[in-house]
Amino acid sequence: MLFDLLELIFGVAGAGIESAVEGAAERSRLASNRRARLRSLRQQVDASRLSPLAECPEGLAALEGRARPLALEVAPLSGRPAIGYRLRVEGDFLEDNAKRVRQLVDLCSLQEHELVEPASGRVARICPARCLALLAPEPTVPLELAEVIKPPLAPVIDRALVSPSDLATALALRAVEYLLEPGEPLFAYGLARRELEPGAEVGYRETPYRVVLEAPPGGVLILADRPREALLAALESEWEILPE
Repeated sequence: MLFDLLELIFGVAGAGIESAVEGAAERSRLASNRRARLRSLRQQVDASRLSPLAECPEGLAALEGRARPLALEVAPLSGRPAIGYRLRVEGDFLEDNAKRVRQLVDLCSLQEHELVEPASGRVARICPARCLALLAPEPTVPLELAEVIKPPLAPVIDRALVSPSDLATALALRAVEYLLEPGEPLFAYGLARRELEPGAEVGYRETPYRVVLEAPPGGVLILADRPREALLAALESEWEILPE
């Protein structure tokens, strides 16, 4: 009987150690993948060259300016009006007698908007249909279960297809919001094309066009709420700005 008891104790302990080792290996793998993604993204941004809007070529182009809304939406966590937001919700869970952190939600919503070049006043239209939004995080907010099962968070949680049992069994929940607000610095890198200015007509004189920036075929439009040089510095170490 004593042998059986010892076998049970060491069997449980061994399973716990094995689970902890597997968990550490998985976290190490995810961290390695994230570092590789950051490195690749930094190389891509570093290879870009800023173009003044007046000289912006068609094809891949990088632009800097200020964000100006065409429409606003209400960020679900803070209630602030924004051009767009990213919401990340994670929870602590008890798994195999150890506390694990699991991400439950990482959603981004961005409206079409404009980039205004301060020096010239020229405007580009930004189409974020397929977009990688690299936004600075707001402070982390602890959440109660009652907050995530009613508006305004509930519809966002539903969109992420989070299981109710995951919410109910979490030891703790917390959320981080990332906002793109009117007037913020804006870096955009994508495929540029030209379109007629609204209300303009083709005539004998120079026709007024404006730049439209969108995702290239098979790729994404990169947007950041900071200038290019500040983004390059952030991509050295700020893992949080990179969505899952």
